[in-house]
Amino acid sequence: MLLPSESITAVFFDVGRRGEEGAERLPDGFGLERNGRLDDLLLEAAQPGRRFDLVAVQSASRLSCARDSSASVLLRLAAAGVPVRAVKRARRRVARV
Repeated sequence: MLLPSESITAVFFDVGRRGEEGAERLPDGFGLERNGRLDDLLLEAAQPGRRFDLVAVQSASRLSCARDSSASVLLRLAAAGVPVRAVKRARRRVARV
């Protein structure tokens, strides 16, 4: 979860693998606009006027499909001065009848 003083300013994620059918399609009912892919996030992170101060992820290991790439992403974000925080996903409570 985010702190009360924090807000989501941009959403970056890859949908499927590049070149796969439906790879650019968002899940139905996603509710947020997508601002780009992981490559776009890394490019913007290196810019002085970036729209974000930190990257919130469900798990650092999910930054990339390949473990080596996840480590590389973390290093690139650290070099740009962008902290990464793993946040718990809000669970929906379902009443059982």
